[in-house]
Amino acid sequence: MDDDSLSSHDHPDTMQEQDKSIDTRPNVLENVTEPIVNLQPECLEQLKETDPSEISHDSDEVRRLSKHPLPNNDKEEDRLQAVHYFLKNLFQSNYIAPVQSILKDSNAQVLDICCGSATWIMEMATEFPLSSFTGTSLSPVCPRDVPSNCKFACVNILEGLPFPDNYFDYVHCRCILAGFNINDWNTKIIPEIVRVSKPDAFYEHCELDIHHVNTGPIMKKITNSEMSLGTSLGVENSLFDKLGDFLLSNKFITNINQQQKYCPLGKWGGESGKLNIDIFRNSCLTIRSQMAEFLNITPEEFEDMVNDCIKEAEDFRTYSKIHLIYAQKIVPSISV
Repeated sequence: MDDDSLSSHDHPDTMQEQDKSIDTRPNVLENVTEPIVNLQPECLEQLKETDPSEISHDSDEVRRLSKHPLPNNDKEEDRLQAVHYFLKNLFQSNYIAPVQSILKDSNAQVLDICCGSATWIMEMATEFPLSSFTGTSLSPVCPRDVPSNCKFACVNILEGLPFPDNYFDYVHCRCILAGFNINDWNTKIIPEIVRVSKPDAFYEHCELDIHHVNTGPIMKKITNSEMSLGTSLGVENSLFDKLGDFLLSNKFITNINQQQKYCPLGKWGGESGKLNIDIFRNSCLTIRSQMAEFLNITPEEFEDMVNDCIKEAEDFRTYSKIHLIYAQKIVPSISV
């Protein structure tokens, strides 16, 4: 199914499963397309729309990732927290990999790479008090009320992870794919994740795709410009469908399972669609100055473009695309 060709008459409930298989190894990839579920009221209460006037537009602020255009400030933390609750409701869980028994019944070691707002890791640490959780970030993470089984470390993963081999039972990562290039993923990040993971450990990764379905001309212009801006900064925004390939290329990873979900982008999709479009809007406004300069318009004109895009999404019934994948490290065979 082409990203831009989904009929505007389609509804998430009628979307069919995508048939995508890779026969490099047996049972290696399962790709399922499903509609979003309804948001739960208790999670909606924890979400507040960010006031665009309060978003910092200083392009010189410390970046969360070395080449990523998004700033590292309180409003970006709020946006990441909104993304967390959006994804939690989308998948009806904080995790998809079958790790519940591992985390519940033993002193498992869990690593969250580039942990962002730290909401995910602190919720998981609270849910599984017998396991130990470590979050890493390029910049200092200072959340409040940190569970006693949760700690943080400033780490640049491109320089290696400061942990021993075969240490973690579960490695989690989300929303950082475009912050690194293909070579980073293939030669540094994935191998380092494999190194610190125990045999049979799970690796789970979730991403919100920059590309959308049923897009109008304004959305296409914003997306294409954002991709070009990213390219000029050394950021790659075309990797979302390639994470499975990265994992497949590593001989120490197996049992790769992938899901791809579509969520309405706009008020036409109900509460989930309204939250989704708010996340999209705030993501755009967070880099308003950079995008305006790139498009050779004023920041106010770019904000008007974003508002027009939101109206357009209602007419085109636009969907966003979310990727989630998990896999396991291979257990080495024992020679007899």
